[in-house]
Amino acid sequence: MRAWNRWLEEHRGQDSHERAAEVSTLPKTLVGQVQRIALLSQPGASSAQANQARTLMTSVSDQMPPTLRGWLTMQLEWHATLEHLQARHANTLDQIQDLERQRDQLEEKLQALTDIERSINLRKQEVRQ
Repeated sequence: MRAWNRWLEEHRGQDSHERAAEVSTLPKTLVGQVQRIALLSQPGASSAQANQARTLMTSVSDQMPPTLRGWLTMQLEWHATLEHLQARHANTLDQIQDLERQRDQLEEKLQALTDIERSINLRKQEVRQ
């Protein structure tokens, strides 16, 4: 909803009377659908919500003024980019955790080898004495 209100504010400024007029002439049903798209595509929305917004956007985009359509499209693209970055971040975190597990395993093996070497050296000393 904030996204819709932000768009309205941006387009109700003194230099954008045309856009404000476009919004005031939109049918109420379209305004409701646009508000729903804006709500479903705002930051923090789930993938399912963003997909709903994309579906709704497809069904009503031809009824929207070009500036509004462009702005909502940008919102949806931003959401898709954010999802992509979050997925990459999650994958990176998984890779880091895998590397940390491998490091821990290697440290354990190194410790075991160090213990074996120490034991061998002690036996050698015992044999020499």
